[in-house]
Amino acid sequence: MLGIKSAPLEFGVEGKHRWLYIKDLLKLRIEGIAGADPYQEAVIVNPAFFAVPGSNPVIAKSNKYMFNDHGMQWDNSGKNSFYCKFKYTSS
Repeated sequence: MLGIKSAPLEFGVEGKHRWLYIKDLLKLRIEGIAGADPYQEAVIVNPAFFAVPGSNPVIAKSNKYMFNDHGMQWDNSGKNSFYCKFKYTSS
């Protein structure tokens, strides 16, 4: 673990676009890729391994993905990405 800190964040969804901003730390904007039907996102159906079991991830690209914290810095803008719906609950 490198550390813990409080920071305001902004998350949003608009159509095929998703974004997450954490002030001074992260700028992330992704966009779902159109499938054969240009009005629907391309998905991977029934993947063997995925971060959210039972979900079909949407194939996306990162329009902006910049991170800078704890002495680490990278820019993965323009790379591949995935997203899916999930529900978080605490036990």
